[in-house]
Amino acid sequence: MLTLLSLDWEVIKTTLRKFCCFVVPFFPFLIALFITALIHRDSTNLFFFNFRSLASIIIFSGVTFALLSAYRPFPSEALFWSCSIGILVTLLILLYTGFQHSANLTDLRTFVSPAATTYSRCTALLAGIVFIGAFLSGLTLRTRCIFLSCGITGFIVSIVLLQTRSVLPTVFLAVLCALVILFKSTVNSKKKVFVTLCLATLPVLIVFCISDRMSVGEREVSKSGSLDSIVSILEKHENDIELEGKEKETLTTLNSSMGGRMAAWAIAKREITKHPFVGTGAGELGLFLNTKKVFSSSGNYVVHFHSDYVQCAVVGGILLLTGLLGTIFLLFWKARSNPILLFLISSMAIFSVVELAFCDKQTFQMFVTSWVLISLLPQTNFNKNLSRQR
Repeated sequence: MLTLLSLDWEVIKTTLRKFCCFVVPFFPFLIALFITALIHRDSTNLFFFNFRSLASIIIFSGVTFALLSAYRPFPSEALFWSCSIGILVTLLILLYTGFQHSANLTDLRTFVSPAATTYSRCTALLAGIVFIGAFLSGLTLRTRCIFLSCGITGFIVSIVLLQTRSVLPTVFLAVLCALVILFKSTVNSKKKVFVTLCLATLPVLIVFCISDRMSVGEREVSKSGSLDSIVSILEKHENDIELEGKEKETLTTLNSSMGGRMAAWAIAKREITKHPFVGTGAGELGLFLNTKKVFSSSGNYVVHFHSDYVQCAVVGGILLLTGLLGTIFLLFWKARSNPILLFLISSMAIFSVVELAFCDKQTFQMFVTSWVLISLLPQTNFNKNLSRQR
């Protein structure tokens, strides 16, 4: 009986330790978010993201990680096959959507909005996992080629078909992580050079495919003007003060994809200047700007501030922004020896520049779930030589 009790206690201690190991990196963001919610407790219903939702995701994922850790080694190939199937299902859904609406492949984004960006981010994360996974140990050449094909398909779906520029860096990150694994192996130099050249063509081709959309985004940003001038124009427009010719052109430019972001960031700068330390407690752009009036010509009503960093600064000031940056730093530190985890956290950190990632529940759920499953993979998968693989 004593032995049994001792064994149970050891199991409990091990499980708790693994749970804490998983959730600790998220503590800075959660603690800062909790304090921000207390400070602005009278306006917690105005948050764009919810503390309880994020905390629930992290706690549930931590418990899942702690329990599944006892069943190592986790079948890595099964994980990559699952991600591949997910990518192919997403592609089939998009093709069916295009067939249903008799739309061209490049027009699919219109029929998936407003969730197109979320689908694109999640698909890009899956694509990167599969793409990098193709370079890990224990795979046959045939399986490796299938995973590479699915990964490339995922990037094409998320960037080219869904026309999402913000996920373009994930291609570069995936190629970089794959090259790190490749150059750590004992594969001969000629093969390394050949594979490197092949991988380098992927981001180049994808950039070429969306070069027109990238050019449009650059023009929208340049025509929008400075953030201070945008605030002046928006305030005049809200107060029904007649705009001059150039100001009217700027207002028209703001009714575009990047123009809408410039408008949101301009208002954010104004509010952050007023409330730098603990923020405003509100995370919806409509609480600071008459979005229906400003974006009436396009109907593209911007809801949030299109950046995790800006969103946190507006909602919780320096306090919440520091918490988010602290969590990102700890996750980078935890991922330092795992190429796929490095890909995941790097992608999220880059998404956060012009999109909501940590503050978007669906994207955050995909990220944390992927983090759990990749963390369960045997570390030997990242250390074995490719030359010894089947």
